Amino acid sequence: MSDLPPPTPEFNQACLAILAEWRGGKLLFNEAVARLYVLVQRASADRNKANQARAEQLLANLQLTRGNLDACIQHAQRARILATPYQDFNRLAVIDLTEGEAWRYKGNFDQAIRLYRSAYEEASRLDDIHTQSYLQTFAVVNIGLVLVAMGRMDEAQIEFENGISLSKKWDDPNAALAPLCEIHHGMAMIHLQNRHHKEAWDEALRAYEIAQKSDDPRLIGLANRTIGAIVTVHTPSDTSYSTNPDDYFRASIDNFRRYNAEAETTRTMFAQVVSLAQRGNLPSARRKLQQVIIAFKQLGMADDLQQALNFRKTIL
Repeated sequence: MSDLPPPTPEFNQACLAILAEWRGGKLLFNEAVARLYVLVQRASADRNKANQARAEQLLANLQLTRGNLDACIQHAQRARILATPYQDFNRLAVIDLTEGEAWRYKGNFDQAIRLYRSAYEEASRLDDIHTQSYLQTFAVVNIGLVLVAMGRMDEAQIEFENGISLSKKWDDPNAALAPLCEIHHGMAMIHLQNRHHKEAWDEALRAYEIAQKSDDPRLIGLANRTIGAIVTVHTPSDTSYSTNPDDYFRASIDNFRRYNAEAETTRTMFAQVVSLAQRGNLPSARRKLQQVIIAFKQLGMADDLQQALNFRKTIL
């Protein structure tokens, strides 16, 4: 490890306070960005690269959540350059996970997987087994989600199983709710692709139950979207669950919007378009699809955009 200092506690707290205020709805997005830029400039003036890297890292996180993918990548790359001399492998792994997400949304799956694997390797250099397993769990789960998007379902399943094994090493089981929710979402999508609808429902229900424990709007949004896709083709035997897919898609969109997660909101809208078409409501599907295509273009989500354009051909 380097003997160079980490970010100062006061600076780190100032960064986190901005993020918390934005997530809590107390700060507009542009104001949060502006305040973090001020901290970047302050750290630069102080010649404190560790502080500067921290602010750049959180700017990357903020831009990723909003769906500003190119901006996220730029901030993540600057953060990595600044943080590399400090050999803070925890922070470097998080930066690579963040940038990997941006490339995944952009549809550059090879680059995303490269960064996720880099994050896994950086985590392996940590002495703390709990932090190591935490970061490696997120890395393999994200690789699994990329493989699902690429249609490589067997390989994705292996990654998800690895993720479950790694999550059992966490010192706080509740902290593993996010990757576990994503794992069961991914497994549901694999079963749905294979037309194993009962198994898909079981996995979607696990994701939903985990999301409810977490109280994280992103996970609740993801789980509701997953159930909406399954209920479109499978009627659950448990009558306590709605059989109307639109109930779940609305809940998904509401939760993603609570977190200002533009990319995931648009993905849910597209999932609803597919569901509407499958249910024979083609006029509504066509109208909503136009909004989806415009949003995917604005966000730069190339793979999702191509899927939407291909789907448009099937419902014209």
